Amino acid sequence: KKERNPKFHRKFFALIKMVYENQDHYNNFDKLRKDLIVSAGFYDQHTTFFGEIIQEAKSIKFSKMEENEFQELYSRVIDEIVKYFHFDKQEILDHIEQHF
Repeated sequence: KKERNPKFHRKFFALIKMVYENQDHYNNFDKLRKDLIVSAGFYDQHTTFFGEIIQEAKSIKFSKMEENEFQELYSRVIDEIVKYFHFDKQEILDHIEQHF
């Protein structure tokens, strides 16, 4: 089991903050974060009493997600950002690396 890296965790939040500040669709940071996590394929799914399928973002708490899974999540979230917000992947990576 690989120990989680707090700096990498902060880097993830810096990535989401950068996207949040450069888009017009979301007016709630946590909703954006959770939607990106779900879109990246990291979710738990359940069915309501009414038959509706609900996908909830997996927790990224240190106690809930190991480092290797978090690294995969980070990579996939970047791909989702490129796909849905049409940001340049290299510019995203360069911007985040400047701050970490």
